[in-house]
Amino acid sequence: MIEIPDPRQDALGYKACCAALYESEAIRFLLGDAMRPGGIALTRQMLVAAGINAGERVLDVACGAADSRSAVETLGALYCGVDLGVSNLARAVGSRLAAEAERLPFRDGSFDAVMVQCAFCTFPDKSAAAAELARVLKPGGRLLLADVTLNCDCIPPELDSVFALAACLADARPMLGYASFVEAAGLRVQMMQDCPDAATRFLRDIDRKLFMVRIAQAVKAVDLDGVDIVEARRLLKLGMQMVERGDLSYGYVIAEKPA
Repeated sequence: MIEIPDPRQDALGYKACCAALYESEAIRFLLGDAMRPGGIALTRQMLVAAGINAGERVLDVACGAADSRSAVETLGALYCGVDLGVSNLARAVGSRLAAEAERLPFRDGSFDAVMVQCAFCTFPDKSAAAAELARVLKPGGRLLLADVTLNCDCIPPELDSVFALAACLADARPMLGYASFVEAAGLRVQMMQDCPDAATRFLRDIDRKLFMVRIAQAVKAVDLDGVDIVEARRLLKLGMQMVERGDLSYGYVIAEKPA
């Protein structure tokens, strides 16, 4: 398994390792092609809610393999993705670049919409990232930010680790927490939507796959890149318990840049 540095000591190294982690075939198998709760269906819902129109330019930050491109282009909008993962970008189709969220290689006001899905909580400097996302938006442009939400004061100690940071748990925020970063960047929140069912289905699907892999490993039919299946299922159970209590969820914020 990839060794992930502490973001407080090596922010760039941490982000590079996060990108490499999500390029892993094992992680892609467990998380699915979209690699986030709700998948493409929730992306479509968010795009429609934001009123994305034909001809508008949409930037997908931390785009992975650019699976959201089809949802954007179905609406007639123009897609561009950025990610730090070289392998992800190689799999992506359409316009895409290697870039950090805090240093986007675009001029001010380049896009009608910017979306970040299940990645903002992994950014070490969230204020800088939010400011950069706002910078590249046109006046009247919309930010679509979807992420894991944490609705309690703390998480179990077992989930408070550097790996949990990369897994979108340890530094997740309440919906209002994400909204505060957005508003501090000069954007106006238009909508906040909680999607707990998406989180539940996502975790259950991962657990089902882990169970299948454990059986396959027992007969030496598969080796999932050194993943400790027993430990992974134990931590996943803790996450599922948090979802059931309402402490952990998934949702999105849509905000607009003042004209």
